[in-house]
Amino acid sequence: MPDTFDEAVEAIATELVSTVGNRPLIVFGHSFGGLLGYEVSRRVTPRALVVSGCRAPGHWTGAGRGIVDDGEELDKLFDTADLDPRLLDEDTRALMVGMLRKDAQLSLSYVHKPGTRLSVPVHAWGADGDETVSAADLDGWAAVTSAGFTRHTTTGGHHAVLRRPQPVLDHLSALLRGEGASLTPTA
Repeated sequence: MPDTFDEAVEAIATELVSTVGNRPLIVFGHSFGGLLGYEVSRRVTPRALVVSGCRAPGHWTGAGRGIVDDGEELDKLFDTADLDPRLLDEDTRALMVGMLRKDAQLSLSYVHKPGTRLSVPVHAWGADGDETVSAADLDGWAAVTSAGFTRHTTTGGHHAVLRRPQPVLDHLSALLRGEGASLTPTA
């Protein structure tokens, strides 16, 4: 398990290169995963970067401090994700808690290093009821690419895209087929 954000990005990029090879690649990440996806996309060249529920790199605020420090924050996260902790057995919950804490620790070690903009389009998904990532936060992604940006908005909260994934899956499929330019953002 990597100890720093940069180690995690390097491990993911290395694995993608060895696994995907020359096949088309779309990098997708939700929340902290969007930030990981961005940095991975700086090391490999996907067809596109798709993020959801994630502030742009220059606006990242080290989300997750409470998860590292406070068990109540973890319970709150389970609530916002609409996960009933009573449905998880003790071992599964312990595994999830460990992964969430590790993600939070990695997110706290992130330092944005501005540089060359991505040469691939960026598609940012968000929800109108997300209290952690606003439309303006999503629009910040336009600054990290020279190849085009779209913002897509759905209804719901921070995890709306994960609860109703079909529109995003359809979007990803269209991008893999090379149809990304014809897609119109919903907001």
